[in-house]
Amino acid sequence: MSDNPTDVEIALLQKELAHLSDKVDTLSDDVAGLLELWKTASGVVAFIKWLSGIVVAVGIIWTAFKVKIGG
Repeated sequence: MSDNPTDVEIALLQKELAHLSDKVDTLSDDVAGLLELWKTASGVVAFIKWLSGIVVAVGIIWTAFKVKIGG
């Protein structure tokens, strides 16, 4: 057997390389989608934290007025 690859082996390797390249492209698209979801989720969490701060502040002010009016 010779050390030089045959045309068939080269064709098979090129086909496998093309298949792997397609898989990498698909995975890259999937990762991009996951990254977008992660950014969206981070934004939602930041909004909820901001909103909870507002709710706590309003609750404290409301309680202060209730105590002052009732007391």
